[in-house]
Amino acid sequence: MKGLLVMLPVLALVFVSCALLSRERPAVPVSEETGRKPILPNDRPGIATPRVGPKTVSIRSREETNKVFGYFYDHGTTARIQTAEVRPRTAKAGQHVIVMLTYAVLTHSDKPVKITETLETRFKDKIWESSRIETERKGGTYRSSVPLYLPPHSEKGNYRVSCTVQTPYSRDLREAVFFVYDDEVETSIRK
Repeated sequence: MKGLLVMLPVLALVFVSCALLSRERPAVPVSEETGRKPILPNDRPGIATPRVGPKTVSIRSREETNKVFGYFYDHGTTARIQTAEVRPRTAKAGQHVIVMLTYAVLTHSDKPVKITETLETRFKDKIWESSRIETERKGGTYRSSVPLYLPPHSEKGNYRVSCTVQTPYSRDLREAVFFVYDDEVETSIRK
């Protein structure tokens, strides 16, 4: 009984999050977050278009981040990606996936640093979608979530997302993969 009471708020949070993510909203030219100016792809056939604006939250202070990475002041300003992943890892054409990126901005100063987050999605070694977000961040660790809508006519197969975080002084890159399937695959999974 105690375990159920603990899990109930978690399940409610997951349900509300899924409900919010499943609503279709048009892409926003400028996010609600001050200073974030997403540069979104055009509505071209075959290109994924974010249906909601990107969201970034701070998860660790500058001091905590510098301690975790063993950062010293003589290292200069650096960006490091900790994780890059796509959720869910499999999706049906017409659905959406979320690219989640956790990265650190290592600096000795409290002054904001210019940051560029770039996501480049490739399918069969060709650029399928590309987006860039330019903003300013203070030192610390951040988690960025960028939803990508997969058009109903998306080809099935593996898609590779190259995630880059860049400062004026450094650049870091990680890759993540997701799979797009069609109705035939979904039917065989249910059997």
